[in-house]
Amino acid sequence: MKTMGMRQKTPTAIRLDPNLLSIFRLFTTAQWVVVMVSVGMGILSEVSFGVIPQLQPAPASVLLIVVESTFMLFYVWFQPVQKWLGQFFLPIGLGIVIISPLIGGYIEMLHSDTPNVSAYFISWNLLITLSIPLVVLAWQYNFQTVIKFTVITTLVDVLMKWSVIGFSLERDYIAWSVVVVRVIVFLLVGYMITTLINEQRKAHQALEAANLKLAQYARTAEQLSVSRERNRLARELHDTLAHTLSGSAVQLEAVNALWEQDPAQAHIMLEQAQAAIRSGLTETRRALQDLRASPLEDLGLQLALRTLAQNNANRMGIALELHLTNHLDKLAPGIEHAIYRIAQEAITNIERHANATKMSVRLMWLDDDRLQLIIAENGKGFDLSKLSSEQKFGIKGMEERAEMVGGTLEVQSAPNTGTTVSLIVSASPQNTPEEKG
Repeated sequence: MKTMGMRQKTPTAIRLDPNLLSIFRLFTTAQWVVVMVSVGMGILSEVSFGVIPQLQPAPASVLLIVVESTFMLFYVWFQPVQKWLGQFFLPIGLGIVIISPLIGGYIEMLHSDTPNVSAYFISWNLLITLSIPLVVLAWQYNFQTVIKFTVITTLVDVLMKWSVIGFSLERDYIAWSVVVVRVIVFLLVGYMITTLINEQRKAHQALEAANLKLAQYARTAEQLSVSRERNRLARELHDTLAHTLSGSAVQLEAVNALWEQDPAQAHIMLEQAQAAIRSGLTETRRALQDLRASPLEDLGLQLALRTLAQNNANRMGIALELHLTNHLDKLAPGIEHAIYRIAQEAITNIERHANATKMSVRLMWLDDDRLQLIIAENGKGFDLSKLSSEQKFGIKGMEERAEMVGGTLEVQSAPNTGTTVSLIVSASPQNTPEEKG
């Protein structure tokens, strides 16, 4: 058979909107309060049930309203009921709210001395009492459900009126006109609500998709940042630990060869190997320190930069010119991290390659709320066009860090003229324009 092997699609239940449930509970509670106050004060006919004072409501109708409102109050607030009924919780509750005023109106017409007049007021009463279920249905479901609700309630109302007062346009023109008005109002209001809710759901879905893409982008950026940091540390360990160990191994082999032939020279080479090992150990410790928590977390950007510059200047034995603005409170963590890592890379390059006698570190606000970092030294410099791919690795890493925070990095250098690294990044300072340095 053709139907074999084919899967029939089963409709998926729409998740109950928590905001809608809150509104439904609020309506039910307000309805119960109104009913209890009206019954207690003896003015039920003047509050919300569509009858004039001369037409006292039938006791059966009043009892039905009291029982229905009390039951619904328990129904919407007792949590186990919702858990037990699951997806049927809302349809059952709406069914009770819809059926109760229809039956109450029918009872009222049966016990009224003037059923034609009662039919008129009951028509207006249904326009009010059925509006809340209409809103809930339109919010939770769709316009097709609104059409079904309108058609079914109208047919039931018409059949009940017809069974009691008959059908006479001349005599009951106003009562039947209210029924027509109710149909038009329900369809218009239901269409507007479903349209607005559908647009809201589409916007919510689009927002969730955008948040998902943003989270994926953030994870990718984090992985890329971790990969770059690992590459930088790998390069540092290669330049320090690997070179130190390989050089020390060669020196120790030479010491072993000269130990008996030339003890004095072997002793000198042994001391050189020990010094190289100590230097390599110091560099390795510094590289491993970068693996730990960033100094930014403990010191803040200004103090972390100051400590970084001073420690490296003292270790290199060179003069330091330092100018760091105080107004860095509102910088985003990503921008702080990028500035610190770029400064760290630039200062490390000075220590390794520059042979400088003076270093300058400046961090200041520009006039248009941009932050500029300048690190300069008076060392031997280099020709950017003649750098190898391996030598450009550090500069490329700094440029990538700058791009990740929307900044621009510029490196200026020439042989025997020193090197200047400049970073400009947009940010939102806490200081006023006159305070900018």
